[in-house]
Amino acid sequence: MITIGAPRLAGMNPDYLAHALSMFKDGTRLSVVMQPVAQRLSDDDMHALATYFSAQRPPLAPAPHAPSANTISAGKRLAESGVASRMDDAQIEASAAYFSVTKP
Repeated sequence: MITIGAPRLAGMNPDYLAHALSMFKDGTRLSVVMQPVAQRLSDDDMHALATYFSAQRPPLAPAPHAPSANTISAGKRLAESGVASRMDDAQIEASAAYFSVTKP
């Protein structure tokens, strides 16, 4: 069953998921749904949930139509390199860098 408006947690990075839960718990990430849930979780609970959801392998979500080759190419460039914003010369970071979890 797919719930509209709910994120697909299956297969996501466990460190990202645990960190998101800790942010809901301490109030630095806001959600009227998730904050009350996270308030009741211990650190061990958050890591266990993150590990469980990261190990799930969901089927691909159905697409209304196949993306064009140009769209695929543009998405790949954005994910790998980011892009300079046209409005204020700010750099939009590559999503690959944003979602990877590295330890210095």
